[in-house]
Amino acid sequence: TIKKLNTTTTSKVTDPNEEKITYQVVDNYDSITTSRKSFKFLYANMRSIVKPGKFDELQCVIKAFPSNLHALVLTETWIKSDEEGTRFQIPGYTHYYNYRTGKRGGGVSIFIKNNLQHTLSEEICENYNHYLWIHIENYSLDIELKRYRPEPLKKRHYEVINYEVLHKTILESQDQNLDCVYDFLEEKLIKSIESSKITKTKTLNPPRQDWINKQIIGEINNRNTLWNQHKKYPKDKQIKDIFIKKRNEVSEYIQQTKSKYYMKAFDNCKKQPLKMWKLINTLSRNKATENAVPRKLQSSSGIVSDPKEI
Repeated sequence: TIKKLNTTTTSKVTDPNEEKITYQVVDNYDSITTSRKSFKFLYANMRSIVKPGKFDELQCVIKAFPSNLHALVLTETWIKSDEEGTRFQIPGYTHYYNYRTGKRGGGVSIFIKNNLQHTLSEEICENYNHYLWIHIENYSLDIELKRYRPEPLKKRHYEVINYEVLHKTILESQDQNLDCVYDFLEEKLIKSIESSKITKTKTLNPPRQDWINKQIIGEINNRNTLWNQHKKYPKDKQIKDIFIKKRNEVSEYIQQTKSKYYMKAFDNCKKQPLKMWKLINTLSRNKATENAVPRKLQSSSGIVSDPKEI
């Protein structure tokens, strides 16, 4: 997400041999010093330019720079189609883009200034990895932009019963002499069930924490900013006290938010005991189910749905 630079000091570090600026820390974008011969670009992880207001904010940032930017290099654009890609245009720039199909998120874009000679070398979206290569003739420069594939969700292999195979196995192994012998029938069922199992793959989604909201994330970010200041000036007691106060406030705010979420959830099912117990079970575990018995079992006497009987 693009944010206004908010550091409190301005400094420059230079190489004494070449007299070139290696990096700057500034209060505002218009305080950035650039060389006329340098290639100037902006890189940002956008977390969606499709979201209302985000693309407008990007154009405002571009206007804030003291000189024209030759290129804008953006990741996580969340563009989903050619229609969206062509819709996002900046006057004076050519928009090259690549987007993910089949899943949300992802997407990369490069905006190149029109007064430069530039061509698209190649673009690929393979296995959810995004690649975009742009050649700029004026600078004999090739820009390569790659966005990594997100870490896949964990998967677990487990066994389930194929009831069609089980039913067929039981029919084929019927023995009229064993109808009244429970032990033999039980053994036959167990063997039939074992021979009827198949292996499936289940995607384990991460636990849901519905009480975590944007306000909490924002407060955590503010706390982290104060922590960085404290690390930078460890002997400054005032900065330390401000950080400790914010840390305690954030901790208390998280606990209050979590408690309010649970209280509201319980209030919504006071008169519904079954829903109440389901809620207790869900909140106490809050994890993907690792195993479960079949929901029902077809037998000659009817359908059995009681887990204990199954």
